[in-house]
Amino acid sequence: MLKLLLSIVAVCSFAFAEQNQVPNSQDIKNSEIKKFVNVSQKIAVIKQEVQQDLTKSGQDPTQDELQKANETFVSKAQEVIEKENFTAEKYNTFVALYQSDKDFQQRVMKLLK
Repeated sequence: MLKLLLSIVAVCSFAFAEQNQVPNSQDIKNSEIKKFVNVSQKIAVIKQEVQQDLTKSGQDPTQDELQKANETFVSKAQEVIEKENFTAEKYNTFVALYQSDKDFQQRVMKLLK
């Protein structure tokens, strides 16, 4: 599960460009972290689907196919975020926290168990 979350964080951090100031992770409620984990898991499924679509022909995808796949991924990821009553801005903030704050990482991992 850790590898999955790390790959999600790595992939999704490029998907949404804008980020604001990162809050203190102690100020974030566990319910918000659970929402972040749920969104991240759903985005991982989208990532797998898009990757499978790209590789099903057995040939290397063209630049146009890569661009379209990226657009599809971003669009679907944004839909998931909105359906979960989250925002792209908050998601990006949590991604940044996960990458930089060991305490936040531990809280996320604890909620995954």
